[in-house]
Amino acid sequence: MHGETFGAGLLFWRTKRELSLRGLANLAHYSKSQISDLERGVRAPRPDMADHLDRVLEAEGELRALADLMPPPSAEPPLLDARSYTALAVQLLAAEGDADMLDRRQFLGLGSATSLGAIAPGLALEATRHGLALSLAEERADSAADEWREIVWEYGYSYISMPPQELLQSLMVDMLGLQVAIERGSRSTPMNELRQYGATLASLMAMTIANVGDVRQARRWWRTARNLAEESGDPSTIMWIRGREVVRGLYEARPTAAILQMIEQAESFANGSSPTDRAELMSGKAQTFALAGRRAEAEAALHEVRAIYDSLPPETIDNRDSIYGWPEDRLRFTESYVFTYLGDASEATAAQDRAIKAYPSTYRRGPAQIELQRALWMVNTGDVATGVQHASAALHSLPSKDQIRPIVALAKEVLGAVPAPQISKPAVVEFRECLELSAG
Repeated sequence: MHGETFGAGLLFWRTKRELSLRGLANLAHYSKSQISDLERGVRAPRPDMADHLDRVLEAEGELRALADLMPPPSAEPPLLDARSYTALAVQLLAAEGDADMLDRRQFLGLGSATSLGAIAPGLALEATRHGLALSLAEERADSAADEWREIVWEYGYSYISMPPQELLQSLMVDMLGLQVAIERGSRSTPMNELRQYGATLASLMAMTIANVGDVRQARRWWRTARNLAEESGDPSTIMWIRGREVVRGLYEARPTAAILQMIEQAESFANGSSPTDRAELMSGKAQTFALAGRRAEAEAALHEVRAIYDSLPPETIDNRDSIYGWPEDRLRFTESYVFTYLGDASEATAAQDRAIKAYPSTYRRGPAQIELQRALWMVNTGDVATGVQHASAALHSLPSKDQIRPIVALAKEVLGAVPAPQISKPAVVEFRECLELSAG
């Protein structure tokens, strides 16, 4: 045999085939670090890994034989590190075909029935989440910042326009791509900058997963997003993510007390943040106080939201097609929500009308939520038949791809507001059937 250990044998056959560490890593779909660790004896090969490398290097069974000669591993399981998850991510991507894994256009082209999301959704999600967090927690930076900045910026538009099922697959692939880039890169990018991009992608993943109905998994992604944002040290990223989580908590079955605690924690990070950074958090704060029936605090928070809006730069207000902007429709939505839940009839109606006018003509989800708030107001004030009919119309106006969980959750709230004596009314029964189809 060529060497007494697996590492020595691997080095021999890699050299014989005239492959660099990176070349073998690319060929075998492992990371460069994994190959290096195997050769140095830092990592013991699994049987399937030894078999695979033996085939790739055409080592005639020698690598597998050397692996069999190694002492059995300790009974204590090895700790997983970032490379463990990244390796799994690479293998999942490799299973999709032979396309260049660093080519994002190839990533986004994996929309077939055998796509990543169809392989093993739970495993893929967890591998992606853990691998991202662990990779970015290490003190290395191996990716081009400009490319990832552009990717994250593009998702601001995709989140609004793309069906959540498609967006989820795209996000998963780019998450894995970020891990691959970190593993293979040149250590030239400041680590905190990558953490910002990873945190933002993780928050978009949390919202998208919740939009397709998996609230429990979404909470895990929110936790990852918060942690990465705090590790980045960037006040804007921290506040944006925490503000989005507060607002989404209203629709993701979070108890009101828990959301209030989230607000308190978020405000402890407010130092150094700009009004643009705080806009979403204050919007969520006003809505949460209104939901809790705390009128004075809701009105005070809404007053602050309006003041923040008046101070926003034009480019933030004019950015109507991206989730990163804070245009007029966000302010009007906040007003509509607050006045609806506080029970202010004239204020709620006026706010709802202003909100509908503020939305771009191409945006469907926001107007549907406003109309559902209007329907909730009608039901709460006793006009049950008109309210549920209005809610039914709002749902029917949406294509199925836009009937995301926050909208369905609000529609369920309309149904839940119907008094017990009226649940058998024809209009209510029809609305319930419509809602069951949407929830399905």
